[in-house]
Amino acid sequence: MNSLVQVSLVTFKELLRERTLHGLLVIFFLMSLFSLLLGQLSFAEQIKMSLDFGLSIMHISMVGLSILLGSQLIHREIERKTIFTLLVRPLSRTQYLFGKFFGLWVLMFFTAFVCAMFLSFCLLYFGAFYFFEVFLSAFGTWIECGFLIALMSLLDQKLRPPVAVFCGFALFLIGHWFETLEHFVEKSPGGVLFYLHQFLSGAFPNLETWNWRTLVVYQEFLTPEDFGRSVITGFLWIFVYLFLASFLFERRDLVA
Repeated sequence: MNSLVQVSLVTFKELLRERTLHGLLVIFFLMSLFSLLLGQLSFAEQIKMSLDFGLSIMHISMVGLSILLGSQLIHREIERKTIFTLLVRPLSRTQYLFGKFFGLWVLMFFTAFVCAMFLSFCLLYFGAFYFFEVFLSAFGTWIECGFLIALMSLLDQKLRPPVAVFCGFALFLIGHWFETLEHFVEKSPGGVLFYLHQFLSGAFPNLETWNWRTLVVYQEFLTPEDFGRSVITGFLWIFVYLFLASFLFERRDLVA
């Protein structure tokens, strides 16, 4: 456990210096300020427009960060040859992989907190107090990012980073189009789409489960039961994909 914590801390500190993180945060801050101007274009629903736009930018920024950084967690260490120095110590590959994952996931928690705080203060410009709602949406995005990082850790075992990033974004879109795919299946039952939907339903989660942005914008309520079920489901999916990634990583040939 101590080794896992050490790897997580080192990973977190290294990723804090990533230019990708700094760039996406700057873009988010600028777009959040732009959402204030966008809201003023519609006097009737200025708060709703600013809130929706701000939460969308936060979601896209965090997802992009998770996929881009997650695709290089292990590959970068192999290229630098630093992984061989670490693995000669009493540190298993599974501990190393889990440590890298938690380091990035903690960074995403920090990013979600900073973005949610900044967006909440931006909304105070209109006199709207949306701290709880914004942080709730950010928490759902954080869980989704955890799954995407675990997914990228799995893809990284077999694919090069550019290909893994492409596949990660493709699966991200598929995960948010489950309801659309289900609609097409209802229109043409028994076809190829039916079997595709059955396969994806069992092997991949519906990412809309943690997309609470719409609930926040339209002031709908998430019951404690739905919230607890979504969180537990998210953690289960994360650890299933992490264990699959660690299974492949333990059997991967690392050439020095």
